[in-house]
Amino acid sequence: MSKASQEPRTFVYSINQDDIIVNYSRNFPSFARDNDWFSDVEPEAVNGHSIFEFISGWETRHLYEILFAHCRKGRYLGPIPFRCDSPSERRLLELHLQPLPDGHIDIMTRLVRTERRDPAPILRSDIPRSEKFIRICSMCKKIAVSDTEWVEIEEALTRLKIFEEERCPQLTHGLCPSCYRVALSDLEGVKPSVRREQKR
Repeated sequence: MSKASQEPRTFVYSINQDDIIVNYSRNFPSFARDNDWFSDVEPEAVNGHSIFEFISGWETRHLYEILFAHCRKGRYLGPIPFRCDSPSERRLLELHLQPLPDGHIDIMTRLVRTERRDPAPILRSDIPRSEKFIRICSMCKKIAVSDTEWVEIEEALTRLKIFEEERCPQLTHGLCPSCYRVALSDLEGVKPSVRREQKR
């Protein structure tokens, strides 16, 4: 498995006290498209929209609500590791939340590295889907193969016999138990914010 990139890159967007996106770094739209942007709203037009329009799954939404509440108490949160894969790459990232005045928050996504892999069509957004649903973790990108077991996508493709289906199933996003515990444990040890200058 070859690494396509090892240089960290940071992408930033900002929300106000009502969780409305009010600003984003110039490199955010291209980053969004590289990560298979799924919304009807173009990445350049996200200002004025609630951040929760772009977060799928009630577990993930609930976790972000908790993170935002802690951040608005003046706490810098991060790094929180997660993955945002494309069909042909694993993308390993870190999430950072920087509290700003008046309840605003800078949400920073730091791309740590990418790894090439055999294409996984199930992650493509432009293919026809069946009526069947499978659950994918929003943070680590593992897939639920049962009510209690989550595995890497390559294993899930085999165990769920996805390639034997006429059409790929639809993806519904959530959080596996491990990622939920990691994110909540990160909140237990957060420290008061130290203001940092961010490059836009």
